Amino acid sequence: MNLSTLRPRLRYLVLLLVLSAVVLISVVSFVVVQGHGQLAIFIGLLLTLGILGYLALTVRRAEQIETVVAERTAELSKEVAERKRLERVKDEFVSMVSHELRTPLVVIEQSVSIVLEGIVGSTNEQQRKLLSIASEHLKRLAELINSILDLSKIEAGKFVLHRRETDLGELVQQSCTAFQVSAGSRRIVAHTPQVPPVFADPDRMMQVLANLLNNAIKFTPADGLITVTLDSQGNRIACSVSDTGPGIPADQQGRLFEKFHQLRDSLSDRPRGTGLGLAICKQLVELHGGTIAVQSTVGQGSTFTFTVPAFRPVVVFAELFKETAARATGEGGGAFGVVAVDLADVRARLTPASSGSWEEAGRHCIEAVRKSLQEDDHVLLVEETTLAVLAIAGRAGIEVIRHRLRGVCAAWVESVLAAAGSPAIRIGSAVYPYDGQQPEALLRYAKERWAEAEQPLPPHAGR
Repeated sequence: MNLSTLRPRLRYLVLLLVLSAVVLISVVSFVVVQGHGQLAIFIGLLLTLGILGYLALTVRRAEQIETVVAERTAELSKEVAERKRLERVKDEFVSMVSHELRTPLVVIEQSVSIVLEGIVGSTNEQQRKLLSIASEHLKRLAELINSILDLSKIEAGKFVLHRRETDLGELVQQSCTAFQVSAGSRRIVAHTPQVPPVFADPDRMMQVLANLLNNAIKFTPADGLITVTLDSQGNRIACSVSDTGPGIPADQQGRLFEKFHQLRDSLSDRPRGTGLGLAICKQLVELHGGTIAVQSTVGQGSTFTFTVPAFRPVVVFAELFKETAARATGEGGGAFGVVAVDLADVRARLTPASSGSWEEAGRHCIEAVRKSLQEDDHVLLVEETTLAVLAIAGRAGIEVIRHRLRGVCAAWVESVLAAAGSPAIRIGSAVYPYDGQQPEALLRYAKERWAEAEQPLPPHAGR
């Protein structure tokens, strides 16, 4: 019995003894006052024995309860550990099998396509029909394997997002155009008013849109309408995909985002798809710090709406700073750096005759810098003419990146400035935790080093 469980029990016993003593003294005193001394002693002994017996039973019962609780706690701990082990084994098995299936599946799919296209010889109509069916099923199997792999990575915490400033309206337009052919007689209409850009992985946003549009097409009857709408909601951008399908009963809406859960297609009275599309949508949206929900009325249709954070440079920089700090600590070193690039002189020299708008030129600069960095490094415009890079490296590594960026920026300037000139691009750097421990402090220190690092670009830049 440990001290933590003994202390409350001792307090309980002392309280019982005090109360028992008070009762005993009161009874004995009353009997003595009545002139029955021997009777008082006898009653006192009986009360004492009764109290001691009661205390012994209470302690024994408490010990039994404690033993049962401890045993049950140990059993539950073992069950939880075993469930976690089985879950891990299952995830590893699914991931391994999916990877092993991928290669032969690609070979089979390519072989079927070669035969179907008549490259290795002519085929009759019935053969082409069978090959087309096989090709469609192979595509569904490939989709299932990719979905399982995505979910496995997300649940294992190994899924990496490559977030950047993204025009969600452009992605919506591209998705609607791509799905119009498979929609057949169903119309897909996009309402994309001018909204702020979002901070998101464009490829994963396309995946979310593809899943939602694919579902809408499946459950919308011929000549139905599918609408995709964007809306700015403060610090978030909402995207809604609406259909004119049969709708979803209220008692089924809560399970829509579960893995392998399928609704029946009222048009054919049978489930279609893998049951993973909406589950992946939910995981991807939540990884972006957003939400996803459904509103549906039976007989009128359904609307799926997801939100993602709007791109706000200062907020995004602070978030990426924390993310980089966590990764740097996890990798053992703990040090990472910020490289700040001043593009104000380039901005001042840019004219419509040079290379269009500054927004477009800035995007080209970000892409050029991103290609020169590691996959997990981050780059963004924290201010209109200040580009910041976050990279896990010590002082020497950050200096290497700073010098590399000078060459990258020189090549970029040459591509955007038509007129001759040598714009000054100032590049400074700071290293965490030595030069600062907060995002604002580290960025400010890097900018303070602009003065000592100020040099014109090589004479050929800008020509």
